[in-house]
Amino acid sequence: MSLLERTRQLHEEIELFEDEIVRRIKNQPVLQEDKIKNEHIIMKLNHEINQRTGELISLYEDKNGKKEEELQMISGNGNTTDLLKIFYQGIEQIKNEFKGKPVSFIESVGPSDDIYEITIPFSGEEMNGKCIDLIVIFNEMINLVEDISQDDWKYIDYIREFWEWESPQNQKRRYHCSCNKWKKYVNNILNYLISFIERSQPLFDINMNISITKKQFSDEQINNMNYKEEVLKKNCFCVYCDKKFSKETVLESHFKSKKHFQMVKKSEERSINETMLLIKELMTNEEMKKVVQSTIENLNLKMGRTVKELDEIAKGNIIDEIEINEEDLENNEEIRKGIDNYPIGDDGRPIPFWLYKLHGLGTEFKCEICGNKSYFGRKEYEKHFQEAQHVRGLKCLGIANSVEFFDICRIKDALALAHKLDVMKKEAEFDVANDEEFEDAEGNIILKKDYLLLQKQGLI
Repeated sequence: MSLLERTRQLHEEIELFEDEIVRRIKNQPVLQEDKIKNEHIIMKLNHEINQRTGELISLYEDKNGKKEEELQMISGNGNTTDLLKIFYQGIEQIKNEFKGKPVSFIESVGPSDDIYEITIPFSGEEMNGKCIDLIVIFNEMINLVEDISQDDWKYIDYIREFWEWESPQNQKRRYHCSCNKWKKYVNNILNYLISFIERSQPLFDINMNISITKKQFSDEQINNMNYKEEVLKKNCFCVYCDKKFSKETVLESHFKSKKHFQMVKKSEERSINETMLLIKELMTNEEMKKVVQSTIENLNLKMGRTVKELDEIAKGNIIDEIEINEEDLENNEEIRKGIDNYPIGDDGRPIPFWLYKLHGLGTEFKCEICGNKSYFGRKEYEKHFQEAQHVRGLKCLGIANSVEFFDICRIKDALALAHKLDVMKKEAEFDVANDEEFEDAEGNIILKKDYLLLQKQGLI
């Protein structure tokens, strides 16, 4: 293929890829899985355009002079006879090249099928990129320091503030943990976040964002995250040497030793601080804030459901995504006009009827606690249990909102459940008068009231 033909072909392919990108941006899918797949295809198409653009630039630069030679050759150097001779030679060459080969027709010109073959691996907890799954890293964090209780930081609270390095929970672990352990921990968080963003937000250039963010970090920002000596003294622990000391005076003398200064120099404190700042920067992204909020909401819902209910919901979600077919995508104007208060989308137009059915917006849920307010669709109904109006309604009944009251919408049921929980709480409490036990000289265990009665009778 001649250089001129290759140049023309590259321009044509770039235009075809651009048209495909525009078409995909205009026709955004509705389902989360299809949205992410569509963005990955757009990213691949953009990558193909960049490759061909780079090749075009090198062709136009013509550093080896081959393009100029080809132009001179096909122009015939101004001689009409030579020009026609070259033209017919080119035709003869093409005929000889395809002689004896079967005739084939190109049905369409465009991106290859490989671009559309995409498999995006998400765990079940990630829900196709809607939530983050940090359970493995959370377990690693728990095991960073053995002396700290494992129950002081719940998973849902960890998701809410794991990147807030100044929080008491993070500070507690950082000042009791060696540099190597902490470095491995924060690197695991960063690697997961990069992997998650690459899978769930393919159009977000994570590598460029990280390089720009690193340049913006000043020495003051990084140094401000250094271990505070007064905190280390308070805990009698040196993170650089990974040693715990019995007294603060011993630790102070250790800080002045040559061995300590050598370990401080070897410490990768700056890289650790850079990693921590990068994690915080990534988590302040608007998209990641939405993901964290979605993760917290999902965890709250799961806490109020049984294993059987979770299995049924998971199966229901799969069915919802599979059962959307072409018939559902058609707008049924007659049905929409017959529904009162038909929901309007963000664009000011009525939402598609298939979406109306998918979210069950035709199903009405009433909540007595909220003053018989109606909620349309299961999602809105479940969401309202965390809203101020429902919490205030429970407070008026003298009930504190908790997971046990999820899906309770009748006042009678709420009061009955509150009474039952109070009874269970009282039964679980230790009754000193009835449950306290004494031990006699022979080692027999006797209830307190029986022990006192036997003592009065002189039997003990």
